[in-house]
Amino acid sequence: MRWMEYLKWRNIFMKKFIRFKSKRSFERCLYMHPIALLVMADMALFCVNNNLDFIVTDSVSTLKEDQDLKRKSSTHRTGRAFDLSIKSWFASDIEFFKNHFNKKFESYAAITNEGNPELVIYHVGTAPHLHVQINAQYSNDVSILLA
Repeated sequence: MRWMEYLKWRNIFMKKFIRFKSKRSFERCLYMHPIALLVMADMALFCVNNNLDFIVTDSVSTLKEDQDLKRKSSTHRTGRAFDLSIKSWFASDIEFFKNHFNKKFESYAAITNEGNPELVIYHVGTAPHLHVQINAQYSNDVSILLA
């Protein structure tokens, strides 16, 4: 498939099934690792099938943005993480989603400080959300692209 055709279909898919909190988080998805995008697409289809809103609230960030948000890791900055809004979800939806995807993509999951693979983490931050992160071996240095 040619690059322009890929971009056309990516845009159709992302506008139909994936909503973004901001234009910035949509545009920066281009800098995410392809495995993170694959996970995002699979999660979006899961949400469509389970009647759940799929809203990406954050994707790739800069060092300054991470510092301003007091982030503890570089997962967003290295193109291997995104955040999902769970504002309209029930607690049972959150637990089922986490368990399903932590098992399904365990081999791609980031390793926690305790040494366990975990793809989906419930996080409070500025608002309750799900933080989705792939393993550090898939890190990209995207900072030069965002300068």
